[in-house]
Amino acid sequence: MDKKQRPFKGIPGNTQTSQPKAQLTKRTPDPREVVARKPVTLTREAIARRAYEIYVSREPHEGSAEQDWAQAEKELMAAAKRGG
Repeated sequence: MDKKQRPFKGIPGNTQTSQPKAQLTKRTPDPREVVARKPVTLTREAIARRAYEIYVSREPHEGSAEQDWAQAEKELMAAAKRGG
């Protein structure tokens, strides 16, 4: 075997005589794009999760659990209407 016909050593047991050509692949979507396209499900758990996110992000002693819940419902319903 001369130098031009040596097997490609990248993969054990490979008998190719040259390095494989690079193939074009689909672009990996940005995670933010994937999240934006996910359908919104109005479940008690989803509302509770969003209400907790609102609670954690706001200043202490500003607002209440009921206000956080109402805001979470409003946001999720708006997202569901526009399709995610």
